[in-house]
Amino acid sequence: GRSHRSPRPLACTLLAAVAALVPGGCAERLEFDRWPMAVAAHRGEPVVATAPGPITLTVEPSTVMQIGDVVRCMAPAPDEGFLVFCRRTVHHLRPQDRAWSSADFAPVDHQVRVAVLTGRYLATIAGGRPQPHDRAAGPDAEPPPWLLGGEVRLAWLDEGELVIGESELPADVNPWRIRAGRFAGEESLLVFIYSKAPFDDVMRRRPWIYRVAEGQDGLPHLDPRWRGTSFAHPFRDATFCDLTGAGEGEIAALEVAEDGGRLLTAYHFEGFGMEGMAPSLDLPEVEDRLEAAHWLGGREQELVVRRTDGRFVFFALDAGELREALTVDGPRDVLGWVVTNASGGEPGDLVCVLPDGDTWRTDSWQFRE
Repeated sequence: GRSHRSPRPLACTLLAAVAALVPGGCAERLEFDRWPMAVAAHRGEPVVATAPGPITLTVEPSTVMQIGDVVRCMAPAPDEGFLVFCRRTVHHLRPQDRAWSSADFAPVDHQVRVAVLTGRYLATIAGGRPQPHDRAAGPDAEPPPWLLGGEVRLAWLDEGELVIGESELPADVNPWRIRAGRFAGEESLLVFIYSKAPFDDVMRRRPWIYRVAEGQDGLPHLDPRWRGTSFAHPFRDATFCDLTGAGEGEIAALEVAEDGGRLLTAYHFEGFGMEGMAPSLDLPEVEDRLEAAHWLGGREQELVVRRTDGRFVFFALDAGELREALTVDGPRDVLGWVVTNASGGEPGDLVCVLPDGDTWRTDSWQFRE
């Protein structure tokens, strides 16, 4: 079961607003403004950034800091606070004695979309823009993701300075989302691209996996680990996970069935490629977002999707099959959500960001067996 809790102050809650201008001067909220929700942690509590600002950053109930810019994304910097990527600047925020110090850096790019922590490095997708489906691509081509033409760049802190690397991927592969996590025993980066392949001349969404390695120039670079042309089926999202609890790390994918529905599939690395861990599971109508989380506090992770009727559904690997472990009713108007990691054997919370008039608020659901 579950118990619903009234809104409570998080140790750090970041609420922002981003309005995208379209021709004619009309404001339109684009889908990429809803995902990903920037999430980090401070003193064990979730730090949540949702689109859209100007923003107010609440660190402690008595400490409020104003950032007069539009937040694009946010990422934790190991032991050094957070890097908040805005439209014009990058803020380095450090927690110091119930207050925050802030240093501003030159922006990576005014269109930075995503920043993901991988080891001591950040991987960003900078630039790019939404683009409608190109019907000239052919009837077999998948509809493009929301972002095309971006560049993947590594970034890191060096003695308090933010260093931005060069573009790491070919210019024509169109990276549109990145995930960091552990896979096959190694910290890895999952880059989703939209491109043709050597033996597939149709534009499709494809998964590439990299590790971060030092190059001959002494700087970190992306080292290809597996550049697949596809999973078993076309996909809409994927994530690193640990379904077995062994700590090696696997990948789960939200795939597209022949009838247009969604499938949930889990993979591990075998030999030189991906191998399915369990039969693909047919899903009800769900949003195209997949997350991995600990909700029971065990070593194994669960996979969570959100149904179009608002319910959150958790799946676990059980006796070689993916099975539904929990369903939680949720509001239909969620702007963003995250499952906070459980600890000490206690289940975590499902934290949702909800509209509240002209502002936003957080609400949480606590899981109990």
